[in-house]
Amino acid sequence: MRILDLNLYLSSDDYSPTEAERFFQRDFAFSARFICHYLRRFLKTKKTQGDGFSNVCFVGHRRPKDSVPYMSNFSKALMVEVPFDVEQYESVPTAARTDFHLRMLGKGIEQLRMVSPSLADDIVLGIEQFRSSGCVDRWRFKEKSFKALGLRVRLDCEMSSDKFKLTFNVLSKDSNVVFSQEILETSPDETCFHYRFKDVVEMDATLVVMDGYGSALYSWRPGMPG
Repeated sequence: MRILDLNLYLSSDDYSPTEAERFFQRDFAFSARFICHYLRRFLKTKKTQGDGFSNVCFVGHRRPKDSVPYMSNFSKALMVEVPFDVEQYESVPTAARTDFHLRMLGKGIEQLRMVSPSLADDIVLGIEQFRSSGCVDRWRFKEKSFKALGLRVRLDCEMSSDKFKLTFNVLSKDSNVVFSQEILETSPDETCFHYRFKDVVEMDATLVVMDGYGSALYSWRPGMPG
């Protein structure tokens, strides 16, 4: 079974409502999401297999109870409990939170290796590639040619610990960039942006970025200033 998802989050059982609101709804969830998204894309490219599970969840606990990964009773997910210290997390500067998350994953990978060494190896490779990329999640959502206009459009995505942004790039036949504009910025979570863009179409010599509901997000006509 191919690995389709990877997540790092905190157990809601271990923290007070105040802590839960702070960490689950804002700080921790958003700042860790781009790492998971990068690793998920990496594992899909590698076609990494799980033994009876398609999702691996690294779950932060104040006091982990299980040192051996186990299957969830509700989904085809392998649960890996890792220690999370609220006070230590709050003492880490915001700019250093990515390393904190990666260290959490590292502890979980040690446990994961007991039941799925090949998956553990692939996640390690993914983290190494992530670090070499500058710890930024970048990918090309779509590239599409418009022969009648002699142009090619690229929708390029970038997600970091604090935001997601979508850039609209227009290239000529000889691949020179003739226009580039950031057209969307959201919080760094797929639920905030996945429906905001879907395709690029040409309407009356105008290039239009369409969202998932068939509405225009952005439009550009050749000759517009760059």
